[in-house]
Amino acid sequence: MEELKESQIVVIKSSTWTVVSIIIETWTECAKREVEHYYELCRGKYKFAS
Repeated sequence: MEELKESQIVVIKSSTWTVVSIIIETWTECAKREVEHYYELCRGKYKFAS
């Protein structure tokens, strides 16, 4: 019975880690896009200024 509980805990931990890593990847992707967008805006402003 103990072994079953331990394996269930491992499954729960690994599935939680999967969800967390997906969230981190999604957030990172969004952050990259925001930064790229910001630099594009800045570049555009400098082009107009010059």
